[in-house]
Amino acid sequence: MSVPSLSYRGGIQKDPPYTFFKKINIVYLRYKIISNMITIKHNFFVDLKLFFDTLFKKRWLDENGYYYHLSIIDEYRKINFLNLSEEIKKELAKYNFINKLNEDYIVYLTKYGALGSFDEPNTVYANIQREPKKISLTIIHEIIHLMFEKELLFQNLSHEEKETAVEKKFKEVIINN
Repeated sequence: MSVPSLSYRGGIQKDPPYTFFKKINIVYLRYKIISNMITIKHNFFVDLKLFFDTLFKKRWLDENGYYYHLSIIDEYRKINFLNLSEEIKKELAKYNFINKLNEDYIVYLTKYGALGSFDEPNTVYANIQREPKKISLTIIHEIIHLMFEKELLFQNLSHEEKETAVEKKFKEVIINN
């Protein structure tokens, strides 16, 4: 059975049945800060997915110098994802880039994996191993990836070239804020 939640546009949005574990849905309309919908969630099954994805990609991550987190520590049970989501939301609201987005994004806060990653068309994964400001910057970086991924794939760029292009746009976003 899915749990209905309010969406930004005022309608009812049905979530997949597996989101009942530690679901955090931040609705930005209440704060009138962000013009699009960014939903921030934590989900046990997404944590499992990222844990195993990272485990399978470990060699590539090591070879390319990526930070990732795989250890299972009980202290994470004490994390208040609602408070963390609120802090991240406040940080994101400081950036005009977020206010000008014309698509909806789902952000999963996770304990595992690289600092940030994404799945097309609109899903971002952000590792919570840092303070909210750095997590929000990671979210922006990953959204930029999503915005330009098709164009960058069409150009047949290497991973390093794609990261360089995204980082250039990311710096423009931060400077123009």
